[in-house]
Amino acid sequence: MNALPDSFVTTRLAVHALAEHVLCAVRYAAVERIGLAPVPDGIATPPFDGRTVGLRGLELVDRGPDGERRAPVTTLRAAADHFGIAVGAPPLWTAVTAPDPDAPLPIDEIDLRLLCGWFTLTGEALATQAPDASTTLWPEHFDLATTVRDTELGDITFGGSPGDAEHEQPYLYALPPSPVPDGDRSFWNEPFGAALSYDRVTTAGDATDFFADAAARVCATATSEAG
Repeated sequence: MNALPDSFVTTRLAVHALAEHVLCAVRYAAVERIGLAPVPDGIATPPFDGRTVGLRGLELVDRGPDGERRAPVTTLRAAADHFGIAVGAPPLWTAVTAPDPDAPLPIDEIDLRLLCGWFTLTGEALATQAPDASTTLWPEHFDLATTVRDTELGDITFGGSPGDAEHEQPYLYALPPSPVPDGDRSFWNEPFGAALSYDRVTTAGDATDFFADAAARVCATATSEAG
């Protein structure tokens, strides 16, 4: 993976704020759903009522039955006005980001490409690990994730985050039914389960191997306990 510029965190926080306070809010106002999806040049809603809204490069794009409307990214309030809503996360969680709605959104184009590349890599690995499960970009935590449901093993969630308050770098994660299934803290290195940091991921294959290792460990532990 490419080295991350010092400005990456600033861009990540700005895009997260846009996702949490504007993009998902447009979808929630229409259909009471919040999930987003990564696209090659940004993030967007899945289609709803014949419409999609999103960040595409450095532009806000609103596509619907009557055509397409574009505007440059400036502030959260201007973005919300462009899409016809008020700024604010849906009333389902306490907002993770708390930016000034009138402050400029500092989104760097190179950083955005790196962010999109991370979500693309994560999505490819998730599709390999869980081809029958749906994948969602959750706006509150700003992570791309899927949950594999198993009546015997319990739910296992796999995902990738571009970073958060506890992790400056992007990372992959596996959230098992039990935080430390086999007691191996060298693998289960987080309170929630396991994480693999950006600097240890070169290809989607590395990500796939990490997810597969987590799944195998959960399965082996469950088998051992059953025996």
